[in-house]
Parts: sequence; structure tokens; C-alpha cells
Amino acid sequence: MGDAEDAANTTMQHIQTTNDLSTYFLKEHGFDSGVLKASIKKVKKQSVTVRNSQERIDAISQATTHGNLFHATGGGHLTDEDVFLALQKKKVEAEIKQLKKKKDVSLKMGDVVAKANAILQQQKLYTTYTKGELSVLLMYHQVKGISGMKKDVMVLKWKEILDSKKAAPPCEGWSDEDERRLTHLTSQPIEIGDTALGRHREVIKRQVSNVITKMSKEERSELKRKLESMEENPDSPEVKISVMPNLHTEIPSAAKDEHASLEQLEKVPAEYFDEAMM
Repeated sequence: MGDAEDAANTTMQHIQTTNDLSTYFLKEHGFDSGVLKASIKKVKKQSVTVRNSQERIDAISQATTHGNLFHATGGGHLTDEDVFLALQKKKVEAEIKQLKKKKDVSLKMGDVVAKANAILQQQKLYTTYTKGELSVLLMYHQVKGISGMKKDVMVLKWKEILDSKKAAPPCEGWSDEDERRLTHLTSQPIEIGDTALGRHREVIKRQVSNVITKMSKEERSELKRKLESMEENPDSPEVKISVMPNLHTEIPSAAKDEHASLEQLEKVPAEYFDEAMM
């Protein structure tokens, strides 16, 4: 129990006293009062998160309300370094998600293009294609709304494409630069230098360096005295803070299969392509 003289604490003290007296009375009359005896224990208050920790920065980045943010920071100031790291972490995670999605689409489209070319080489009459083959051909031409489309509708869509004599639209590929960027984002910790605050600090440092030549002799002497004073009375060593992004986005198994069957191509990526091409 606490020491505060409030209603809750008074109630707990009353409950404890009542339990002590009641169990003592039972014991004096020969009963086993131990099974009913209880003690109200004081619980120490602890911070929800520790400053500069991965858990705190995660909680801040995931906060969607003022209450969530207050719970994560304990009411800390919003100019705290953890807040800037959390914002940068959220930005990095969004880019990782976008790159993974692009890679997923590129892998699937590569398989679709190969399957579509193999189908077209057969030079079959358009009405003789199976539903799976039509799905692949329509995906190849990036037709939206394939999911749930009936075969007769697919036939009409494919006929329209043939009549238009339009080539399939180009698909954005997955480049080596994209792979390097994704590898960098998923393997390197996010540091304060990567944030808006860190970049602003670097700008200020360059400005100070550039303005020194414009200072008068008295101003440079004053700056020198301040620097010497800082050397004589060093602050506590700066804590290097870094945080890793949460790699919560996984590539679906179908995208990892370089030789997906027509059935897999028909069932798996239709909804995904509809979303990705919007």
C-alpha cells in the first residue's frame, strides 16, 4: 500500500485491517485462517519504456493518438531525439514496404511474361484458350479486375486486345540499384544523423564553419574562449542512438517460386496486380 492520503489508499488500508482482524478471530477459535489471509502489496511505478531504447522508439512510431504517444513517452517533449528517430523509422519502413511490393510485382510479372510468350507462340485461336491461359495473357497486358472474371468475359477482353493490336505495356523491372537500396534499408540501423534533426545539425555546423571567416577578431576570440571552456568542462559523453526498422513485410511464397504453374498464376496474383497497378 502507498503512503498517500487519498480515498483509494484509505480503502486499501481498511480492507487490509478487516482481513487481519477477521483471520485473527478465526485462528483464535481453532480455524485454519491461513487460507483466507491476504496482504495488499505496494506496486512500484515503472516507466513504460526506457529513453533511447528500441522499444520506446517502436512505440512512438506506432502511436496513432495523443494517448498512445503520451503512454510511450511518459509525457516527454516532442523534440526529443527518440521522436525524430521514430519518424525516420516510420519513413524507412514505408519505403521498405514499397520496395518489397515492387520486387514482388516484378518477380511475378517476369513469370507472367515468360508464360504469356510461351502461350502466344502456340498461335491458337483465341476462343480455344483455357481460363488459366487467358488469365496469364490478360495479366501480361495489365488488365485490371481479373479476379472473379468469368471465362467468356476474359475471351471478350482478349479479343479487344487483339483487335486493337496494341503491345503489352512495359512493366517496371527490379534493378540492381533497387536491390542495393532494399539491402541497405533492411540491414543498416537508423541513426540520428539520418533524421531531419541530424541533417539540420549538419547544416548548422557548416554554417558555423563558413561564418568564422566573416567574424571579427573579437568575435573569434570569444568563440575560442567558449570552445576552450567546453574542453575544460566536458559534458557527459554523447550517447549514440540507433534503431533498426521492423521487417514485418514478407514476400508471398508464390513470388519466390520462379516457375509458378498456370494454376498458381491464376489463383494467386490477380488481386495483387489489381492493387499494385492502381
